[in-house]
Amino acid sequence: MKNNALRSWLVAGLGITAAIAWAGPLLAAKPLTLVDHGRELFERQWVAGEAGLAGGDGLGPMFNHVSCAACHRQGGLGGAGPVDVNALMLSVNVPKLPEATQRKEFLAALKNLHPGFLSASGDIQQNLILHRFSTDPRYTALRQRLAGPDRPFQPSTSEREAIQSDVARRPFRTATPTASLTLAITERNTPALFGARLIDAIPDAVFHSLAASQSKHPEVSGRVAPVEVTKVGRFGWRGQIEHLHDFVLGACANEMGLEVPGNAQPVDPLLPEYRPAGQDLTAAQCMSLTSFVASLPPPRFVRPDSDEKQRLVDAGRKVFHKIGCAVCHVENIGQTQGIYSDLLLHDMGPKLADPVLAQPTLVATSQNLTSQERVKAIQQQPVATQTRQMYYGGTVVTSAMFSSGDSEFTLFRPLNSKTAVQTEFRPLESNRSQEWRTPPLWGLADSAPYLHDGRAATIAEAIVLHGGEAAATTSRYLALELEDRLALVEFLNCLRAP
Repeated sequence: MKNNALRSWLVAGLGITAAIAWAGPLLAAKPLTLVDHGRELFERQWVAGEAGLAGGDGLGPMFNHVSCAACHRQGGLGGAGPVDVNALMLSVNVPKLPEATQRKEFLAALKNLHPGFLSASGDIQQNLILHRFSTDPRYTALRQRLAGPDRPFQPSTSEREAIQSDVARRPFRTATPTASLTLAITERNTPALFGARLIDAIPDAVFHSLAASQSKHPEVSGRVAPVEVTKVGRFGWRGQIEHLHDFVLGACANEMGLEVPGNAQPVDPLLPEYRPAGQDLTAAQCMSLTSFVASLPPPRFVRPDSDEKQRLVDAGRKVFHKIGCAVCHVENIGQTQGIYSDLLLHDMGPKLADPVLAQPTLVATSQNLTSQERVKAIQQQPVATQTRQMYYGGTVVTSAMFSSGDSEFTLFRPLNSKTAVQTEFRPLESNRSQEWRTPPLWGLADSAPYLHDGRAATIAEAIVLHGGEAAATTSRYLALELEDRLALVEFLNCLRAP
């Protein structure tokens, strides 16, 4: 309760003199810090239609839950989320349609299904969040038509286990709402936020150094997660977000439908013209929210009490290094201790493929243009980039790509008008549908379920599902004696939330 509200309540109930005598010390308490304000916002349960300081519309119109804390709660405030609060992603396959009439019909069907798929310029955003809730009562029917029955808002233990089994059985679902559209539905599990400040502070050079050293490894070769052209991604399952503040702003907008600076709330597919009157959070409030998340301590390594289990943990640590887990799950990155991740993108094999692609690394080539080539380059319209940052990652298909049916179209060719040097950027070839940022293992024991969509209920299941660059490590794990497997899991179970 705020001080002003508390004062009014006390005066009304006790009288002025008694109220001051009873509550004077409380009302004179020191002002809330930036972190305190941020915690209030993190735990606040938003309400639809409840205007913020800047005149927004509160929760929605599209949202996954009513507060940050509703999903980030395992192992303490700010932790990971259970499988029932997974975010659902809706992805559209963009076919090669050479005829203008076919393209027009495809775009019309896409816009009719969900206007969020199309930008004002006609570009296609291939991936959207299929939000769990909406302030529009008609939305429930649309969502159920695409994704099936809704999950319980507060599931029982048995209901949560059933959801877990369903995600493990069919992590990738297809939906065909019309003859011309093919959609895929995939999921994203809520990550823990513990120690996020330390991840945010890792210098770009550290990531490039890790990638360079891994390029010499016979089995593993991670790449730096790119944001735009030259920035380094640190957050998100695809490493698609550069800094913690960007991640917080994106979560406010995409998970709760809040209008925040630089991040518009998601479009209601049944009322696409609707816009809020203002922002739900000011820039200062967003900074306080980020300050709270940044204040969350890093996870701990907790050794067991008994000597027998300690010996098992020590043996498990040796197995962790022996079979190759430590190559990607690096214990320390620079000054960040005990993270057990390189935070690089790795190809994890076809079993973990997902249509929301990792961003490409752009390779630049430059050339000096003749005077005639320079004039032609100036006259040509620049090709739009597909590397803009998106909260969950994925691809934007420009009109040029759509017309050609080439999703790897040259991204852009900027020209330096003073030097007549043109630089062409093309994506480096990689299995972007199979690449995932190495998740930090710190806090692992308190963050089940595992993997990007939570399909693995246990640590052992998550290990077995590692493929691609980790296939050899997985084979070595499966070849271990039972005692060594148990020792490895015992070691990993020492990685606890703060």
